[in-house]
Amino acid sequence: DILARDPTNVAAAASAGNLLYDSGCYDEAIGFYQQAFALNPRDVDVSTDLGTALWYVGRTDEALAQYAKSMASDRAHSPTWFHVGATRYAQLWLRRLRAGLADKLAHDDLETLDLLIDGDGRQSSQHRENLQIRGTRMLTLARRR
Repeated sequence: DILARDPTNVAAAASAGNLLYDSGCYDEAIGFYQQAFALNPRDVDVSTDLGTALWYVGRTDEALAQYAKSMASDRAHSPTWFHVGATRYAQLWLRRLRAGLADKLAHDDLETLDLLIDGDGRQSSQHRENLQIRGTRMLTLARRR
């Protein structure tokens, strides 16, 4: 194991993190990404991958803080901007959903949406590992009459 022989090998730590991340083992990947980031805090790819792994395990506040570190290194790094947008989009989507359905949903359903929207609450979508928000949009360019 390269890291056992040379724990300062940034490339090996990042590669181990990537292998675990690609296998869906986000918790395990975080440790390797943290090791690589500690060794080279200017590596914006490792920083962004660490933020995304944190997001996948429900540590949204830490993920956003890590993305801020990525942007401090490279304001134009498009993968970082993509992940920041995806993280914040879920909250925006839920807020718009609630506003649009407020008069159509039962009180209990509205309370559940409020819990998911509350950014500081334990039940917030930002802090839940077991919840993924997916949505689609449809655009009609032309219609037959």
